[in-house]
Amino acid sequence: MQRFILLLICMLMALLPVTAQDDPPFDTESSVQTLKVWIPAPLISDTNSEAYKQLLAHTALFSTDPNLSVEYRIKSVGTTGGIMSTIRSGSIVAPGALPDIALIRYSDLISAQATTLLQSLENLFSSTLLNDLNSSLKLGQVPLNETIELFGLPYFVDVQHTVTNQQPTDDSTVHLNFDTVLLGDSLLLPAARNNGLNQIVYLQYLAAGGVPPRNGEMTINQNALQIVLEFYETAINTNLITPSILDYMTPSAYRTEFINTTEGTNYGIFSSSEYLSMLQQESNLYPATIPTNTGDGITILNGWVWVMVTPDPRQQDLSIRFLNWLMQPEFHAKLSNELNQLPAQQSALLDSLPNRVDSAFIEELLSKAILPLPESEGGTVPRAIQEALIRVVNEEATAEEATIQVVQQFETD
Repeated sequence: MQRFILLLICMLMALLPVTAQDDPPFDTESSVQTLKVWIPAPLISDTNSEAYKQLLAHTALFSTDPNLSVEYRIKSVGTTGGIMSTIRSGSIVAPGALPDIALIRYSDLISAQATTLLQSLENLFSSTLLNDLNSSLKLGQVPLNETIELFGLPYFVDVQHTVTNQQPTDDSTVHLNFDTVLLGDSLLLPAARNNGLNQIVYLQYLAAGGVPPRNGEMTINQNALQIVLEFYETAINTNLITPSILDYMTPSAYRTEFINTTEGTNYGIFSSSEYLSMLQQESNLYPATIPTNTGDGITILNGWVWVMVTPDPRQQDLSIRFLNWLMQPEFHAKLSNELNQLPAQQSALLDSLPNRVDSAFIEELLSKAILPLPESEGGTVPRAIQEALIRVVNEEATAEEATIQVVQQFETD
């Protein structure tokens, strides 16, 4: 019996787990951490392009750690399957397939419910970097709960300005007023708008004394409106413009026409990115301000901003480190130049510009730039001004008649 008990004890001990010293060695190496980055096709669509190669080379210096990788994906913009469309749908059905960060248009950042899909960037970047962004910083700021919060890190900026085929001779041919432009031979501008007021006339209205919307509503300044409409009335009567401007949604619609018109003094309103691109095709083009009654350099600021999608703290930390890497001024300037974009950082601006572009002029435009008028802002007043413009350009009403019609439309008892 004793032998039987001893044998049973030995069998039970053999079934006990091995001790810690007998455990197999633990793999202390961490798994690879991948940062998923979506970039917009309108900026980089070709993986063989010089811009994409620059991006990969700079990224390689960031991800030298074998346990770290950056994965790029080129996505369309403004369509089903585009960046924001996929973020909206994926946040519900496939959050794991979403990017950690993405480069999106400013208009997409301020679209409805965008902040519910994106992570706040408030207090995540140094004051040095934010100060370097200067006036461009407002592209990333979103009104939220009666405060302004940073949801986007501005990367590329775009401003509207006039382009002319005549080399400026003095300040009056750089800072264009209505009288100077009316001495020219042609003016092309994107005067169409599906809803609301086109951005160029909006700027001219503000320069003449109008005020932007407040609390979602816009008021009529009769004098400012008539000043602007009288300019277009004179322009149509002198053949400076034609009703075709009402068909142009963007400057790209008349870019070829503008470049091919070489006789006389011609003006066209373009974005800074389109102007930089045009310089590669035609070097004898010069920038000037958008024509206003005062000749002031007021303009519209637009552009591209980085946003953070991931809610994971570890991925957020990696995202911020990577965005700081992308903001290195030397690289930022080089990539901006390759893409015909203006960098959002002041420290990168000078090195990004072609030699013949006046950096002081661009800096002035950026300092005076305002945000675009959103389609939904201002109530019905912006659309009424747009319709008044259409009547004047189509010679269906004089500037005075069209102005009175708008004022009467919003008169209150």
